[in-house]
Amino acid sequence: MKKEHLYSKKWLSFYSLPLCAFFLLSNFIAIPNYGRTYFVSPKGNDLNPGTKGQPFQSWQKLSGLLLPGDTAFIRGGTYYGNAGSQSIFYHLLNISGNSKNAVSIFNYPGEAPVLNLSSINITYPNPTALLIENCNYLHLKGIRITGLKQIRNGTGISRGMELRNASHNLIEQVEIDHLEGYGFIIGENSNENLFLNCDAHHLSDPNTQGGNWSNANGFQCTGGTKARGNIFRGCRAWWISDDGFDLYGVDGDFLFDRCWSFWNGFKPGTFIPVGDGDGFKLGPQSNSHPFKDSVTRILTHCIAAGNRGSGFDQNKGDFRFLLKDNISQSNGSYGFMFDYIHPHRSQQFLGNKSVSDKFPRRGDETNGLGNSWDKNFSQTLYPLNINSLAAKRTREGNLPQPKYITKSLE
Repeated sequence: MKKEHLYSKKWLSFYSLPLCAFFLLSNFIAIPNYGRTYFVSPKGNDLNPGTKGQPFQSWQKLSGLLLPGDTAFIRGGTYYGNAGSQSIFYHLLNISGNSKNAVSIFNYPGEAPVLNLSSINITYPNPTALLIENCNYLHLKGIRITGLKQIRNGTGISRGMELRNASHNLIEQVEIDHLEGYGFIIGENSNENLFLNCDAHHLSDPNTQGGNWSNANGFQCTGGTKARGNIFRGCRAWWISDDGFDLYGVDGDFLFDRCWSFWNGFKPGTFIPVGDGDGFKLGPQSNSHPFKDSVTRILTHCIAAGNRGSGFDQNKGDFRFLLKDNISQSNGSYGFMFDYIHPHRSQQFLGNKSVSDKFPRRGDETNGLGNSWDKNFSQTLYPLNINSLAAKRTREGNLPQPKYITKSLE
């Protein structure tokens, strides 16, 4: 199969297709597995054979065991990780399927497995709750990670889940919350992964030296990582002390589809301002980027609301963006902040709305149509009930239906 990227003209014509198209474009083919089945339970033992009646006890046991087509079910209950290792509590290593048969690690149907690290005294600067390393064509679904604290002296920041040298993976219905650090991290050489219906909320870094509260992000790929072709769909980030979605310093191509970012830049659970608080921080990138004149960021049907900073922020991303049918509401700075680069690059803004932002739009370099700041825009805008964005997901894991103060926007 020929690989397509966000900067290709063919790819751009597919940005509104359903999920199956995204699977094909990211070269992740979700075909039912026909391999072996294993089980993990808090009541199990890693010396067991991993059957339903005699399950393993730790997720770690699955590394080096699962082959293409295999499935592992994680039973409900609380897991505590490897307390003997303060750097990585669970390490899924060298688990790879292929384009015809993925490896699946799922929550057992109807059950909720939780990795709870709240009782751990952190002595390592940058601990990671779950590291997924050297894994490809892995489908991980239905787990929760919570409670990992930051080292008290502030010399590092904790991590919920990190992908490292991991491509063509599907991360679905994973929740990371009440953690002192980052939520989801895309690391080096991690390409064409899909994050589907994942939540990051109540994240903070209260102890960071020289900048407390200003580093925790919900979903991030930062620091010059050369990640390509990653997709976020149906994901939410809220009550995070810094930014909801952060691509600072990354020149890769990304798609955000139906993602929500709200109430960021505050101490979690309050409206006490602390970090930057951008809903979607979308740059910058290195000067060596080979596709400056091509679209490398696509955001469609996303919502940024009630953030301390801007809703959608170019942040010196020196390339082209496509933003279509997004809503920015009640943000403390600009709804759409796209005026960093001079001379301007031509951007595509189509059908975007700014509702009750401090400033709706900065930058006049847009090739736009149907945006609320256009002079001929005449549609009546009704504000979102931001509380409705934090409602419980549907039984299938999809986003809740947003509510509007008066009536739904058409």
